[in-house]
Amino acid sequence: MRQQRSCLWVASLAAWQALLLVAAVLLSPASAAKYETPGETVQGPDPATMFEIQGRTFWNKSLGLDQQAPGVLGHQCSAARPSPHPTEHLTYTPNRRWPADPADGRSAIVMAVGGEPERFYERIHNTWATWQGYFTPHIRRNTVLILLLDANFWTDLTQLTKILMLERLDCSTYKRACEVAAGLDQGYTVFVLNVFVTMPESTNYLEPQEPFVVLMGIKQFPHPYWIERGNRTEAEVLASDWKTEQCNRANYAYTKFTNWYSYHMFDELRILDYFDYWWKIDDDVRWFGHLPMDITERLVAERRIFFQTALDYDPWWCIGPSLADSIQLFLDTESDLCGRPLRAVAHDKVWWTNDTYIYLSEFVGGWLGMYTSPELMEYGRIWNYYPYSMWTWRWGDQQFWTKANGMFDDGSGILDLSYLKQHDTSGGPPKGKTDMMFYHG
Repeated sequence: MRQQRSCLWVASLAAWQALLLVAAVLLSPASAAKYETPGETVQGPDPATMFEIQGRTFWNKSLGLDQQAPGVLGHQCSAARPSPHPTEHLTYTPNRRWPADPADGRSAIVMAVGGEPERFYERIHNTWATWQGYFTPHIRRNTVLILLLDANFWTDLTQLTKILMLERLDCSTYKRACEVAAGLDQGYTVFVLNVFVTMPESTNYLEPQEPFVVLMGIKQFPHPYWIERGNRTEAEVLASDWKTEQCNRANYAYTKFTNWYSYHMFDELRILDYFDYWWKIDDDVRWFGHLPMDITERLVAERRIFFQTALDYDPWWCIGPSLADSIQLFLDTESDLCGRPLRAVAHDKVWWTNDTYIYLSEFVGGWLGMYTSPELMEYGRIWNYYPYSMWTWRWGDQQFWTKANGMFDDGSGILDLSYLKQHDTSGGPPKGKTDMMFYHG
């Protein structure tokens, strides 16, 4: 039985509420017919925010709800919410509208690279040819790679772009695209991949007219202030033998960057405003088959809030007593503010009630309409800053996604693509016809 806790957060933000109440009428969520996922349908892109990269069109899709002051829209019973909270279950205010045409959907693979460049060079050297041959040619129309390099170690992109066979976008031709990218976050340089491998003859290359777009930036990732208190630098901690006290004794870089995907990514990256979905793919994922579908189009058409390729279990010694307590804190806080008990939508689902269930992070993705909704961002703050969690029990994105999904969805909005993964890699890629197309490591 989870222990009940009460915590009252009351934000005095009357000045905002009048303005937001007017906007709320325009943002009122509608339910999707099949999966009952909220979010209005929008016809076509906004020309005012559009830019183009060699036949690829991008535009700002965010409604900006995640950029309001914390607490204005983040609680179930906030006065500025589009409508009174109607049920005993948690709900969220979508921060995206669904494209009327699934072909207008856009996805961003976010790959955060921490630690020494040599480690990333070694890993990507062993996998990038399979990306060029089996994966990127099939997603290039509506999906880009956002490559974020840790500013503690990266200062130059020359060697990396050479290894990845990338060409810098011609900014004299695509001036607006370069300006928009450079002005977002800490600034991005736009590259294109024009060289693709014909598989299985991996020595043969072709240069199609449609490239794969890569946005690359050097980023200062947030770090804990216990480093400064110990009179150390983050580079020193990264190079040290620091380990989490519990779980699998994870090192500093692993702990920091797996957790970054669970909250900070949504809170920090304005480049994600130009996409409907975020994806995470590990840099040591290898591809051996072609995608059997357009994943982005399918996600939009079916209005899915998440897709996963592997459901697994964390050992109990990676959960700690605080995981259940942090969830209960969020539920108690929302219940106190609404004056009645609230519960998660998936409160009766074993994958949500059993804290050991996780989605493996090798290849997953989620709808930014939910993952940057103010309600989920409120939960993310509790998750990220809860005492004795990240730096003790090694909480990361794998634990976060399961709980975040279950707060607001009963599982019907989750697309199961686990058949795409080969779990037993002892014999290498499978022989003959198969739906499987990737393996990890």
